[in-house]
Order: sequence, then C-alpha cells, then structure tokens
Amino acid sequence: QIDEILQARLASSPLSERAIKLMESPEGTVIVLVGLQKFDGVGEVTDPQILAEIRAAIEAWEKKYTPGI
Repeated sequence: QIDEILQARLASSPLSERAIKLMESPEGTVIVLVGLQKFDGVGEVTDPQILAEIRAAIEAWEKKYTPGI
C-alpha cells in the first residue's frame, strides 16, 4: 500500500525516471529498490530526495490507514 502511494507521488515528480520501488522482504522488513540498487530498509537510502519522497509516502499512508495514532 505504501508503494502505491509512493508511485502516485513519483508519477508527477522529477524522480519518476529513477525506478524507485518499495517491497516487503520475506522477514517483513522493507526493501527499497532504486534502479539496480537495493537498500535493506528506508534508513539505508543515501539520496536525500528519494528518502524524503519515501518518508512522505509513509506519512500519507499513516494518515490514511492509522488515523489518530
């Protein structure tokens, strides 16, 4: 669900051509793919613009799916 929000945000962003994707690992953690690069967790992402977009997508998801928490 967070990746869906991220993809919608990226569609109108200069980052749209960077092939950014969030996936869930078998262990339940988040894997971030940026082109051919793989990051084991959001905190491992080194590009501040990409990190900001991911965090904004997470925040939007939290507001939609966990309101009031």
